[in-house]
Amino acid sequence: TVTYTQTEIETNRNNIKQHIMNYGAVVSMTLSGPAYNEYYNFESELPSFYCDDADLTLNHQITIIGWNDEYPVTNFNEGHRPSNPGAYLVLNSYGTEGNFKTGCYYISYEDAYIEQGIIGIINAEDIEYDKIYQHDPLGISNSFAVGSEKVLYGANVFSKDKKIVEQINEISIA
Repeated sequence: TVTYTQTEIETNRNNIKQHIMNYGAVVSMTLSGPAYNEYYNFESELPSFYCDDADLTLNHQITIIGWNDEYPVTNFNEGHRPSNPGAYLVLNSYGTEGNFKTGCYYISYEDAYIEQGIIGIINAEDIEYDKIYQHDPLGISNSFAVGSEKVLYGANVFSKDKKIVEQINEISIA
């Protein structure tokens, strides 16, 4: 476990806010599923979330679109409240389904996960291509097991027309 000073935490938080102002939203991870009942408060105008258990597994991606430095501690679930006010405004991928009336909710600055693994885009170019070949080794969205086998293998297979010669203009490896 890494421990940060209060100055490091504030610097990181200010960097996240500055990125949002300069370039737009950032992506982060949080919890979904059974965590709803324990860590959410759906009674506020916008639901709020605060997880104080750093041993859980992240399983839900959200987009941080803003913040409120004065967001009250009392808006969080009575059983799990942060020590200080302040929260990020996040856009939920579930839209307005269920308890997410507006598609947004607040996550406390003190949440165990919200400021870890932040991803933001600074610059993107529009590029016109006639053809794009892609491979996403981590793009698996579903899996199944056969018997007691716990290993899953998959592959993308690309075929080439041997009569056509193409010039590759760009390649990117991520």
